[in-house]
Amino acid sequence: MLRFLSERRVWVVAAFVTFALVLGLWRWGMHQVPGRAAELIEGRLGVDAQIEEAHLSFGGVGLRGVELRGRHGGLVARIERVEVRMSLFRALFEGARSVRALSAQGLEVILDLSHEGFADSVAELKQSSPLAKPPSAPGSSHGKGRTYGLDGVTVRVIDADGPLAWIDDVSLRKDGDDMLGGAGDALLGERSGDHATIGPSKVELRRSDGAWRLRELEIQGASVRSLRNGDERSRALATRLRDAMSQLRGSPSGSETETGTETGTETGTETETGTVSAPFRPVAPPTGARLFARLTPDAVVDVTGVQIESRTPAGHVERIRDFGWSLNGAENGWYRVVVSGQTSNDGSLKVDLSVMPREARAEGRIELRRISLAVVAPFVPEVPFYDDEIGTLNAELELTASSPQQISIEGRLRVRGLALSSERIAAEPVDNINMDIKGKGSWYPAERLLEVERGEVRMGKVGVLIDGELERSSEHYRVDLTAKLPPTPCNDVVAGIPEDVLGSLTRFQWSGNWSAVAQVSLDSRELEAAELSIRVRNLCQFEKTPRWVRVERFQGPFRHRAIEPDDTVFEMRTGPGTPNWVAFSDISPFMPAAAISHEDGGFYEHGGFAPWAIRDALVRNLREGRYVVGASTISMQLAKNLYLQREKTIARKAQEVLLTWWLENALNKDEILELYLNVIEYGPAVYGLRNAAAYYFGRNPIDLSPAEAAFLACMLPSPKRYHVSYERGALSRSMKSKMRRLLEHMAKRERIGPEALEYGLAELEDFSFRREGDLLPAARILPPLGAPEFPDPEALDPFESLFVVP
Repeated sequence: MLRFLSERRVWVVAAFVTFALVLGLWRWGMHQVPGRAAELIEGRLGVDAQIEEAHLSFGGVGLRGVELRGRHGGLVARIERVEVRMSLFRALFEGARSVRALSAQGLEVILDLSHEGFADSVAELKQSSPLAKPPSAPGSSHGKGRTYGLDGVTVRVIDADGPLAWIDDVSLRKDGDDMLGGAGDALLGERSGDHATIGPSKVELRRSDGAWRLRELEIQGASVRSLRNGDERSRALATRLRDAMSQLRGSPSGSETETGTETGTETGTETETGTVSAPFRPVAPPTGARLFARLTPDAVVDVTGVQIESRTPAGHVERIRDFGWSLNGAENGWYRVVVSGQTSNDGSLKVDLSVMPREARAEGRIELRRISLAVVAPFVPEVPFYDDEIGTLNAELELTASSPQQISIEGRLRVRGLALSSERIAAEPVDNINMDIKGKGSWYPAERLLEVERGEVRMGKVGVLIDGELERSSEHYRVDLTAKLPPTPCNDVVAGIPEDVLGSLTRFQWSGNWSAVAQVSLDSRELEAAELSIRVRNLCQFEKTPRWVRVERFQGPFRHRAIEPDDTVFEMRTGPGTPNWVAFSDISPFMPAAAISHEDGGFYEHGGFAPWAIRDALVRNLREGRYVVGASTISMQLAKNLYLQREKTIARKAQEVLLTWWLENALNKDEILELYLNVIEYGPAVYGLRNAAAYYFGRNPIDLSPAEAAFLACMLPSPKRYHVSYERGALSRSMKSKMRRLLEHMAKRERIGPEALEYGLAELEDFSFRREGDLLPAARILPPLGAPEFPDPEALDPFESLFVVP
């Protein structure tokens, strides 16, 4: 009995001692927990953390007033209360693995995308977050028993244009491999501009193979209001959201790439076939493929009661009522997608597709009836739609994919009343654009190749038939297309161009037919081997011309007007019978030879257009990745100088082509060259060959030597740029080299003889200019031209010999 009492005393004493130690540790630990928890969070998430207070219990830890901040700014999260359910004794040995449940209430997240440090904060968060670590191996039970819960979450996103997103009353609960979430109201954008409101929604996710996939999404009621391409203060909402997603993913806007081991395309990794893939930057899978990869096989998406309104700054309003979208998955790998809606102008939208993304198979139909382009515009902000004129879109498209290797596409697209406004297209808006596109083709996903078996693009009464291939990967692009215009009345060909592009040139009238075949073949891997050919059968005869383009006015005195780059206007009186004019017969023979050799080597061989020059310019511009050179002939340059302004637009280029065609019909080659040399610019306020010869050399045009003619030709087409040699009083090294090459080229092309070449090269050693006030230069004896005559200037017809290479 005494022995028993002795043992009991021992246990009592031990219990009191243990209680005292725990109490002491508890009181000591209470002051240490907030700092220690903040350190753990900072190390775990890569953020700065502050915790106001913490409470310990045998069941876990409670935190109050938690604030997390991105270390570089732009990211803030504030949490009212966090409860962590865990065994404190197990935590001593197991650490974070002892956590059984975690819950947070009153969470506010603010993302400022415009902050200069936001990208770095997100990058550090991703790098440190447990989500960035490789997922557990299949079958692992790690983390499956935990429960996570978030309640009362508010998310605010800000970008450079202001508030971008506000989501309220978000809740999320994770239990094992299932995650359930919901949200109250959400606002994207600002109500004063582009915005979307989303009603109550719920979502269910399921974890499979280490990744979370959507199992169910339900949204009841939403409205979208879009200003086309934004307004004067901000960008379009679609553009802002796209850029925001790119920032959150840590990739540049519009250049997202995603790689995965499932495709066997990671750089330098081993594929399923056992071979090692060559290092390259893989192409991002299509947006649709990425979407389906994030769905469970039995996924259900149901979005109903959506109202879409598109309002342009000009006040034009279009609406889609009762827009809905549903997706239903099946265990056999197929998903059915159904989209429908009605528009305010009695249009309709119907999409019914069955898709098996695992095998890249699909079949179904898309139908659009009188869909206003005001509705489409926010989703394609790159297209410069004009606010005051809103057209409509009709489409019928059928898709069939019986294998992963090939998807067959057949259908038609009709655009009516399209209007565009862009400084690159025309100085004024271009409206009433009507276009029909139909065809059949195949898409090969693995090769990223589109094969056009049969296509037609029709504008008005003009239909162009197209076939060929388009291929584009991350490393190269390839184009191999043929376009054919069947015999078509000439008036119909020109009438197919919008009236706002041609302006008063629509008053041209023709008789006869016009037909053409164009072929282009180029590969970015071998641009120098690019081929371009244009074959035209021109049976058109000009019957009526606008008064202001008639060439009769150039047969006597006329006023030439030119607008300088600084918008100042230069005018001079020229033409036969005026002091500024020089007849072709009174021009030194070296000057036409130099101008042709430098500006348009095939001038006497083509009919106004030079496909070989277009091909060379295309190759060089593609190689440089920007516009470097054009392909204007002397006839095209004359058309610009006589009739057009300096603006660089598609409309002006179309007008230039039409006016060149007219000049080549109305004048012979010598007349075109004569007019060209008499009106072009040779330096600051120096227009016309007579003025140029007197200004630089104090001579008449008939007395120009080989080197003097070469100098004037080398100043074209940028005379102000090369005027520096005259200002210095001597040729620069580069100009002398340029003139030498031109003289040698003239001799090689047999446009001057050996004696003229020798004379010209000798001139370069002591080349001089005449200044105002200097004595007139002495007379001299020039060598003969020593070259055969040029072809008959009456021999060629525009478009008839486009393939003759000089």
